[in-house]
Amino acid sequence: MAGLFTIGYEGASMDAVRDELGRAGVTLVVDVRDHPWSRRPEFCRRRLEEALAARGIAYCHDKALGNPKAGREAANAGDMQAYRAVMAARLALATGAAAVARIAEDCAHRGIALLCIERNPDMCHRSIVADAAQAIGAPIPCHLRPGAQLNLL
Repeated sequence: MAGLFTIGYEGASMDAVRDELGRAGVTLVVDVRDHPWSRRPEFCRRRLEEALAARGIAYCHDKALGNPKAGREAANAGDMQAYRAVMAARLALATGAAAVARIAEDCAHRGIALLCIERNPDMCHRSIVADAAQAIGAPIPCHLRPGAQLNLL
């Protein structure tokens, strides 16, 4: 199934993430973390790539789409205007614009999910990346929520 998706793994197991990606028909995960490592070893680049491959899902990391330190600091400080400005500048670079264009083009032919840690897509730069792709022709992104049924109380 073609389309653009986003997914955050915060609070979810690897199985829940892979199951959610599979249900959505995702065939490529684009890791948009600035640095593809995690305090949770299963979500570090190599192990994540292997776990996804075991389910037939390709993986790539694209640093050009990562939220740089200045953006993370602004977001952590609650300065959403500065955070969005940092991300806009990042995506305006030639590498960022090219990466967004690839996503917008590729999601017309396959299911692509932008992956980061943050559970809430509204608080994560992956939504900014997805919105940039939508602005140049990608479909409206669908925000996947792995294990959501387990987090409802």
